[in-house]
Amino acid sequence: MKHLNFILKTSLSVILMAALLTGCKKDNKDIPKKDEEKPAFSKEILNIIPQKIIDSLRLQGMLINEGTTPPNIEGSYYTGSANCFYDSSNFPKIGLWRLDYTYTLYNQNNTDLTLSIDYFAHPKSADEATGKGSFVSGSGDKFSAFFLTEGVGNGIPYKMIYIISGRKTADGVVDWHDCLRMMEKGDDPNNRLIAVGGTRIFKEDDGIASNIDPSFGKKLAGFNTNLKGSVSAGR
Repeated sequence: MKHLNFILKTSLSVILMAALLTGCKKDNKDIPKKDEEKPAFSKEILNIIPQKIIDSLRLQGMLINEGTTPPNIEGSYYTGSANCFYDSSNFPKIGLWRLDYTYTLYNQNNTDLTLSIDYFAHPKSADEATGKGSFVSGSGDKFSAFFLTEGVGNGIPYKMIYIISGRKTADGVVDWHDCLRMMEKGDDPNNRLIAVGGTRIFKEDDGIASNIDPSFGKKLAGFNTNLKGSVSAGR
C-alpha cells in the first residue's frame, strides 16, 4: 500500500508540474512585445563619433540634439561673435573669440540623414580640409550636424570631428553651438595644432547665427573652397 501511495503522489506531482509549465508557456505568448526604441543617432554618426565621446562632449557643455527627424537646415549662416567657453587643448583659448565664419549647408537628405557643407573664414585661414562624412540628427526644429574632416594645418595632416548644433528659425539658427575635437594628427614636434583628443567648444554670444546671402559671405571671405579652415584648431 505504501508503495502504491508513493506512485500516486509521484504521478500527481508530475501532472501538476506539467500543468504549471504549460500555463507558463501560454502566459508568455500573451505578453505583448515592447516597441523597439528609436535610435538617438544614425549608425553613420556613431561610426565617426562613438556614443561615449558624444556623452563626454555634452558633459563639457556642448549642445548635441539627437533624433532621426531633423528640420531642414539648408541655407547660409554668419557667426560673428563665437566665444570659446570650453578648451581642453594644450594651449587654452577660453574666453577668446575666433575668426568670423560663413557656413553654407546644402544637399540635405533626410532619408540618409546626410548633408554637405562649405564654410569660409574671415579672413582666409591657414588650413585646408575636405569633408569625409557629413551627417545630421535632430527632431522638431532642433538639430546637430556632424562633419569628419581630413586636412593639413600648418603643414601637419590631421583628422578632426566638427559639430554644429542649434535650433532652426526663420532668422537663422538660435542657440548656435559648435565644437571641434582632434581625432588624429601627424608629426607635430612644435605643437602647432591642438593635441589628439583636444576639444574646443564655442557659442555664439549674441545667441544667433544669422541668415546671410552666400555670395556676400564669399566676398567677405575673399575665396571660395570646400571646408577650408580648421575652425580654430591651431594655436
